[in-house]
Amino acid sequence: MRPCLGLIKKEDIILIEELEIRLHPSYMNLFVQLLIKQIEHRPPIKLFLTTHSIGLLKLLIEIFKERKLIDELLVIRMYRYTDGVADYEILTGHDVVTKLLELEQDLRGVWPY
Repeated sequence: MRPCLGLIKKEDIILIEELEIRLHPSYMNLFVQLLIKQIEHRPPIKLFLTTHSIGLLKLLIEIFKERKLIDELLVIRMYRYTDGVADYEILTGHDVVTKLLELEQDLRGVWPY
């Protein structure tokens, strides 16, 4: 990972799609810890992760809280209503913590829209 992150320049964007389907759960924590450690002192790098995993979301919350970066965490929650209309909301790290149960139900596909 270090050689790849060494190529990152100021104001770069890192996109990782559905990390949970490409990485064994036992390595997800390690990977995310290393990734955040490598980029947290290289602002203003933006990291975008897409996920359907409540476990990954909980892991990110835990890491951001530990590093006192919870104010830096933004979650874009996307959803589709039963009539097919798509919408989104932007949640701060603090919003995510308070809405975790709702988000967990949504990610599991049982939230009634």
